[in-house]
Amino acid sequence: MQKKSVKLAGYSVDYLEKEMQISNKSASKTIENIFKEHEQFKQLIIDRNSLVEQIYDRFKKDISTILARTGHTVKNSNVAMELWNGFLFANNQSEYVTTDEFVSTPFKKATEKVNNEIAGLRQKKLEKK
Repeated sequence: MQKKSVKLAGYSVDYLEKEMQISNKSASKTIENIFKEHEQFKQLIIDRNSLVEQIYDRFKKDISTILARTGHTVKNSNVAMELWNGFLFANNQSEYVTTDEFVSTPFKKATEKVNNEIAGLRQKKLEKK
């Protein structure tokens, strides 16, 4: 054991005395315990930071995939709108029927096809896990 002389004041003295009363140990043993706790908390912070980085990396991959797919979806939707606008213009269409009023057979088939594709993709994703 090595002896060191340390001067404490204010908060340090109050904290040490409070910890000594709680632990019912000498000043040197209490300081040693404080150092051990400090080291444990430093390691805990390092571990938590590592966990946060791992979680971030995991979500970053998923979010990047989602963003890429979203970009393709927006692009494809805009292309479809432009094509439909051109079709309506070329065919001199001025009337419009909402899907609340009427759903055509081709539209029903297309909707079913897309829904089946989405369900298939979901199933594949679940099987990977």
